[in-house]
Amino acid sequence: MSQAAPPEIVDIDADAALEAALNTEATVHSLVEFDKDEFNPLYVSEATRGLYESDDEMAAHFERIHGYVNIDFMETDLFTVDLFDAAERVRYKVTALDVVTIVRLYLDDNTGLFIAIERGDAAEPLVAAIEQSLTE
Repeated sequence: MSQAAPPEIVDIDADAALEAALNTEATVHSLVEFDKDEFNPLYVSEATRGLYESDDEMAAHFERIHGYVNIDFMETDLFTVDLFDAAERVRYKVTALDVVTIVRLYLDDNTGLFIAIERGDAAEPLVAAIEQSLTE
């Protein structure tokens, strides 16, 4: 079993969340906890690490990605406050790129998990597995 780094932002069992993610059919490239101000990689696959020449280069890329996370939270408010009155929350969002699929699973109004999976892998079973692991 892979072991997750200790969480610093969200109060979860990171090992359980990672194990749940890895036990789905999705190929998990990374699992990162985040809020509006910070991020912390909990797991990065060896294949993903291999895409970067150094850990510093990878950290800089993750920092660039996280610099736009405030858009996620503003968009979540747009959906629940302005567009869909009946919706109480946004569980997750998926961005399907030509090279990878990005899933942002929201734990509350201020925190979430950023999960990069293989392009074309199903997001709902992944999210359901992680959500279940967090309630056990």
